[in-house]
Amino acid sequence: MANPFTAQDLAFDEETFSGTARLFPLPNLVLFPHVVQPLHVYEERYREMVVDALASDKLVTMAVLKPGWEIDYESRPAIESIGCLGKIVAHHRLEDGRFNLLLLGV
Repeated sequence: MANPFTAQDLAFDEETFSGTARLFPLPNLVLFPHVVQPLHVYEERYREMVVDALASDKLVTMAVLKPGWEIDYESRPAIESIGCLGKIVAHHRLEDGRFNLLLLGV
C-alpha cells in the first residue's frame, strides 16, 4: 500500500458526515464496522469513484447486490436495503489505473 495508517486516517466524525456517500455494490461482499477489507478496484466506473473519494472525504458505502443482479449489472442492479459506510485508509494506484485499497468499516 502506498500510505501507512495514521490516527487521522482511521478517524470518522459523524458530526461532519453529510449523510451521502458513493455506492460500491458487490454480489457477495459485506463490510462490518471496525473491520478492514482489502479491495482490488478494476472497473472504470469504480476507479472514477475511488478518485473522487480520495479527493474528498474518502468515504464509500458497500452494499450487496440482490439476486438476479447479473441481468442488469452494467446499469443499476438492485441492492439490499442495508449497507455499511467505509473509509479508505490506504490505497495504491497501479500503473494501469486500477487500485488496491484498504477500506475500514465505520
